[in-house]
Amino acid sequence: MTKKHIISAEVQYLIRHANELVNNGHYQQAVEQYDKAIEQVPDFACFWNCKGVALEKLNRLTEALACYEKAVETDPNHLEAGFNREVALRRAEHR
Repeated sequence: MTKKHIISAEVQYLIRHANELVNNGHYQQAVEQYDKAIEQVPDFACFWNCKGVALEKLNRLTEALACYEKAVETDPNHLEAGFNREVALRRAEHR
């Protein structure tokens, strides 16, 4: 069973803003926003997964993998993080 999280309005804003930044190709700025959200809610797998996606877009694969690992560790049922981790691992093997 996954833990329920109460996400403050401030953190919700950070995540919406970070997601918009990713959608507009501003990956480094998105990572910074995800970091702020993670500081406030460190055990929410979705935030770690999203940060991993942004890092992967920056070709920072090792850091992205660490984020996906943290997401899966935090919530083993987070299917997207598990999928992203597997894809990133395959990419790393082909470098």
